[in-house]
Amino acid sequence: MNQLEHLLDAFVGETHVTGIILTGRDGIPIAQSHSISQDDSFAPAAYCAEIIYVAERMSAENGKTSFIGAIIERSDELIDIQPLGEYAALIARMRSAAPLVAYREMVLARRQQLLSSLDELMRA
Repeated sequence: MNQLEHLLDAFVGETHVTGIILTGRDGIPIAQSHSISQDDSFAPAAYCAEIIYVAERMSAENGKTSFIGAIIERSDELIDIQPLGEYAALIARMRSAAPLVAYREMVLARRQQLLSSLDELMRA
């Protein structure tokens, strides 16, 4: 397990989200927690890229705010999408909104560590 996968699994264990996908802004998955198979990460990664694109364009048109993230509610889960730098984003799946605050705080606290691990992975 590489450092990035270890960090993603830590998010799952510590915040009780059901799974996390790290994706490129191009919609191609980079890594995921062990609770999500690689095959199950392709569609969410592609949708995430489109959602971020639309949300950032809406923010740019408004000119008053910047895009921080998106939350999608489904009948059986909540999906949180957050940009991670210029080239990546995190997708977290949750059964309810209960872990959302703890998860977002953890992303803020470990943002630099995630970016550093991503950079190391891309250099390898």
